[in-house]
Amino acid sequence: MNKLIINCGLCDLRHVSEESLQAYESVVINCATAVVTRESQDVLHRFPVQINAGDILQVPAGQDVIRLQSHNGSHTLDGSAAPDGLTFLMVNGKLIIGEDALEAARQYYRIQVNGKTILPRSFTGQLTNLSVNGKTVAYPDGAALLKDTAVIDRFFPLRALGRLYYAASRLVFLDADLDVQALAEKGVRFESPKVVVAASLCERLLPLLDDQAEIAVVEDGTAFVADDTELDDAVLRRYGTRLYVNGDLSLNQRSRDALAKLEKLYVTGAVRLPRDLQEAFSAVDAEYGSLRIIRPFEHAIRESVRAKVDRALLEKYPGGLLVEQCANLCIAEDVPPEMILERLVLQECARVRCSPEQESAVAAAGSEIGCIVTSDEEEAAQSLPGLPAESAHVVNAATYVW
Repeated sequence: MNKLIINCGLCDLRHVSEESLQAYESVVINCATAVVTRESQDVLHRFPVQINAGDILQVPAGQDVIRLQSHNGSHTLDGSAAPDGLTFLMVNGKLIIGEDALEAARQYYRIQVNGKTILPRSFTGQLTNLSVNGKTVAYPDGAALLKDTAVIDRFFPLRALGRLYYAASRLVFLDADLDVQALAEKGVRFESPKVVVAASLCERLLPLLDDQAEIAVVEDGTAFVADDTELDDAVLRRYGTRLYVNGDLSLNQRSRDALAKLEKLYVTGAVRLPRDLQEAFSAVDAEYGSLRIIRPFEHAIRESVRAKVDRALLEKYPGGLLVEQCANLCIAEDVPPEMILERLVLQECARVRCSPEQESAVAAAGSEIGCIVTSDEEEAAQSLPGLPAESAHVVNAATYVW
């Protein structure tokens, strides 16, 4: 079975030929954008080629007519970034378009962004060649761009200029030593959809803030935790006993002592805690987005593209293992269903592969699971025409040129 699977962001199919396609029984292309010509598309239609693309861009034929540029992560366009000839720009991540870059951006044949685009408000509707699969943030013209979530501390007034500063997600003012008067005298202003401010700073800061901002006033002495975190004594040693968690907070058996020391807690996302800690948590002065009660666990595997759980791993953590936000999870066949029910906790996993005997236990141990695939179902799927077999040649790349 000579099959080819291509997984990429940008797939350049302009020069595909009958000779190269004849080498494969079938071809599956999974990509964000496929670039073709009318001629190459006609060739592709004559062969068993399956293209799963967010966008198919047809360009004029000719090797030198159009150039392809691809960037992964954050990419910035400024006034000096005008392309040399017809160019297709693809960004997988974040594209920042500077205030002097309107004419440069217009000169691209096409700009495709899979992620976030940040551009001046005056550019809105003026870039007909811009396509965004994700979020577009329009910032005020003339504003200085800060980090998406910007923490303004006591050192900021020393380097600030008399202008507007913009943060795409959130501004944080929790430093009690921040000299608000110095900011006001310099003519500094701030704009962001959300603002977190200490109570003692709030009244003085309000004149410097955009009147459309959603403001959260927190107790003085609160520390800002920038991302999802797991509560333990190490977190309290670093941040103190008053926390503002910008994300989710998870608790397990190691959180018990830290929980008793908390004075105040703010969580923008979900709080996840074992049932046996529910009473202790209720004694904490806490504000949060949602509360999720889960089975106890001792160790956690989080935000993994691919993970495997076998018997040896579960035996290592008799207090329970949490697997959270995993794209592809495999449960080894040596794990009995009883051990899954006793020790495994699954949260927000996109795809879980297990044996038919384990399926019901996996379903009972998990919540918000995208799909559970058994080995029998995979074997049946591989026998269907047009679907890739395990023996297929697989190519994973940011950009693939045929």
